[in-house]
Amino acid sequence: MIAIAPTDIDWFQFLKQRLNFSAINFWTDRPWNPRRINEGDKFYFLLKAPIRKIGGYANFVYYENLTIEEAWQKFGRGNGVNSLYELGVKATGELEPDFTTEIGCLVLENPVFLEIEDYFHPTEYNLSFSNQISKLKYYSQLNQINFASDYKQVGFSFASFNSKENYEFKESSRVKGQSKFRQSLTKFYNQQGAISGETCLTILDAVHINPHINENKNHIKNGVLLRSDLHKLFDEGLLTITPDYKVVIADELATSDYYKYNHQQINLPEATTLYPSQQLLKFHNQYIFRDRI
Repeated sequence: MIAIAPTDIDWFQFLKQRLNFSAINFWTDRPWNPRRINEGDKFYFLLKAPIRKIGGYANFVYYENLTIEEAWQKFGRGNGVNSLYELGVKATGELEPDFTTEIGCLVLENPVFLEIEDYFHPTEYNLSFSNQISKLKYYSQLNQINFASDYKQVGFSFASFNSKENYEFKESSRVKGQSKFRQSLTKFYNQQGAISGETCLTILDAVHINPHINENKNHIKNGVLLRSDLHKLFDEGLLTITPDYKVVIADELATSDYYKYNHQQINLPEATTLYPSQQLLKFHNQYIFRDRI
């Protein structure tokens, strides 16, 4: 058995650029309890219009219904978005989403993302797929599609706070202001990581606290200087900084070396006017960090 599913392009591209999740969540805005697909079946991503071609596949693991908040706590950016808030907006279509809304979650592992030139239409393998199909189509006679190219599977193991602010949820190639943002953070944090005290600039990153802000994204108060591994944990919602500038580490990392930073006060700029925005840190605590504070 294989299944082909219409796939959101933004979700697909987000995950294609990040190959570091233990599981990914192919979610739907309403629970629907698919019954024919079984663990280990191949699940193919048919990218929606205007592409309308298969761009990759993964192995189906299981299905479950979760609230939006539960899905964020369980999969984080494996949901194909940057924050709980973004997941809520996309799932409900509301700018003030109800995070207790249930969504359908198809859990997948071992995804493969094809190069653009290798995308293909199902008809190339004599498989019909109507434009009217909105969820899945099953092909019981197949257990996989045999590609001409030998693809190797990639390393997977298994609120608006200001009504005048503009937000963006799409990945952008624009880097305008990023260089100045990094230079400013490096200067004001005295060339030291805010958590680790690291002084090697090569592995220090200029980190955005709220990734959705558009107009003021590179404002100094939306940033903090972190060692690259801590940057990754911060973006993944496994580490956060409270409005009183203390580190909180997710319970998932309680047995790791990172837990030594739990409740540690961060290093801050000399001028209080340059401190990270407490309002933006609250956003990260509430909508990106995957545990309750």
